[in-house]
Amino acid sequence: MKKTLIILGSLFLLGCILKICRLPYDAVLMVFSSLIVSVIYFIFSFYIFNKKSIKDIFKANTYSGIGVYRSIISVITGFALSSFIVGVLFLTKGYPGANTMLLSGGIWSVICVIALLLGKKHHKEFAITGLKHILAVFCVAVASIAICLIGSQSQKTENNANNLTKEQAITTFKTEMKALRDSANFYYDIALFELEKGTDKEVISEMISPKLQSFEEQISTKTRAFQEIATNAGLNKEEYETVFSDLQQFFQPIMDKFKILHTNGIEIKKQTK
Repeated sequence: MKKTLIILGSLFLLGCILKICRLPYDAVLMVFSSLIVSVIYFIFSFYIFNKKSIKDIFKANTYSGIGVYRSIISVITGFALSSFIVGVLFLTKGYPGANTMLLSGGIWSVICVIALLLGKKHHKEFAITGLKHILAVFCVAVASIAICLIGSQSQKTENNANNLTKEQAITTFKTEMKALRDSANFYYDIALFELEKGTDKEVISEMISPKLQSFEEQISTKTRAFQEIATNAGLNKEEYETVFSDLQQFFQPIMDKFKILHTNGIEIKKQTK
């Protein structure tokens, strides 16, 4: 039984390592190993702590000389460790109810430790065995929680780095769009000023078309480039749509001026290359 518990504890730690490395089968290893250990302690704690073979369950001499103290402490310790192990599993996997299981298992484990220490004088071997199992479970629990916390912190750092990249990408794109908008707005203002002066519409169109077409091409080029940058930076669909919704409002004044020119018969002519 001792070897089985060591192997299962090692598998649980391996599952934690796979989890932080984002490798497959982490959940299988963690759930499988922890639940089996929990069941073993819950059902067979009496035989484990009293160093009795499970094969001798139905033999009368198996229970002779054990006494009430050892029987009660064995069962309570098994329950406490079982509850604590499930709590550790829930905590490392982010399942609800982890705190309740850890608290109940931890409190009962502390009570069992005190009881074992108090009874060590008369039941030395039994007390040492029980304390070793409690210590082993707590060591594996601390190690697994530490591994998962390190992985969680690493993931948070990576997410922060991605968020910084997103912010930089969005800020850069909006700055470039603002520069193009301001430049285009300058030529639209010139066109509206010339329209108020009564300048010929064809003259106005010839005056502004080359520049505005150039700005339109630059906007299209930078938009296509941003689409690739946004993908690499990890922007999701909602963030992507928000950026372009902002840009639509960003360019609205220019669109209004374009409509005024269009209504007055001034077209932005396509320039042949």
